[in-house]
Amino acid sequence: MKFKYILSPRAQKDLDRLLDDQGKHIALAAVTKALDLMEDDPFHPSLRSKIYDKKKRVYESSAQNNTPAAYRIFWHYEPGKKILTILTIVPHP
Repeated sequence: MKFKYILSPRAQKDLDRLLDDQGKHIALAAVTKALDLMEDDPFHPSLRSKIYDKKKRVYESSAQNNTPAAYRIFWHYEPGKKILTILTIVPHP
């Protein structure tokens, strides 16, 4: 069974910002691909998913690697459920 993801209002704004910025088409493609992979397996090796905040069960996944300001996806997951809440989509500092 596949996972389903839900975008938080902030993540939706982050994604809309990428959609509206013509200069971010490569980042948008990477984020879209990462979200697709997350539907199959949020711990797919290419996502490099890791725990970000253990107490709040927040994870960080890479949408891009070896790229300046590579995009990261922060998400929440309840064990045993197939629903991911995408909290934010941001460039890595």
